[in-house]
Amino acid sequence: MFAHAQLGFPDLNLKLATPPLPSPYAAHHFEYLDNQTPIYLCCDCHSHITSYQAILSRTFQGRHGLAYLASEVVNVSQSVHHNRTLLTGRYIVANVTCKICGNNLGWKYVTAAETSQKYKEGRYLIEKARVVKETSQHKWDP
Repeated sequence: MFAHAQLGFPDLNLKLATPPLPSPYAAHHFEYLDNQTPIYLCCDCHSHITSYQAILSRTFQGRHGLAYLASEVVNVSQSVHHNRTLLTGRYIVANVTCKICGNNLGWKYVTAAETSQKYKEGRYLIEKARVVKETSQHKWDP
C-alpha cells in the first residue's frame, strides 16, 4: 500500500512502470582527445586515457614493466591517497583506474619526500601494458 493511502488519499491501484535500467555507460562522462594523435587508450575498453603530447617520459618503471609519465589523463578515477615506497623514494600516491571499466592503469604522484623527485608531483604513471597506442583519426564512441 502506498503511503498516500495511509494519509486518507484514495489508493487508485496504479501500477507504476519500472523505468528502464540505464546503460552501464550512463553514469560516466566521457572525455575525448580530439585532433590529437597518437593517443593512448585503455587496453580493456578503449576509452581515451592520454595523448602522445602529454607523455613526459617513456622510461619509467611500473608494477607491470615499462611505464609512461604523463602530465594529463582523462577518463580515470583516483583512489584515496596512501604512502608507497618505490625505487626512487617515498611518495604519497593515488591509484588510477579507468573510470569506464575499472582497469588499473597506474598511479598519480601526489607528493614526493625527496626534493629531487618533486617534478613528479601531480603527474601520472601509466603502465604501458595497460594501454594501447591508437594512431588513426577515427572518433571513439561507446
